[in-house]
Amino acid sequence: MLNFTKDQWLGNNWMSIEIKPVAATYMLPILWHLSKTYHFEMPKIVDTLDGYTTQFEVLRSAAMLLIDNWTFSIAFENGIVRDQVLTELCSLPENYFEQKSGTILERE
Repeated sequence: MLNFTKDQWLGNNWMSIEIKPVAATYMLPILWHLSKTYHFEMPKIVDTLDGYTTQFEVLRSAAMLLIDNWTFSIAFENGIVRDQVLTELCSLPENYFEQKSGTILERE
């Protein structure tokens, strides 16, 4: 089960959603869900030294998803957008992103 909580990135002060557990298997299902819900093309994913990052736009706010060995989060330039996305993610069924029978990509 995923846990989504409010936070804030230190460097750029963007409002963020911290995701636990830190597990790369959830990155693509979450990104796919966001792209379908907020109507943006799946963005290019960049392989970093110890994880992945990607940039996109949600409701006219710049956004970035980051996962590495320590952190799994989505940050938004606009805090109101972060709050809206957090509310939407928290309203999903507990096992929404679990891959019990096929992938999230097949269920959309």
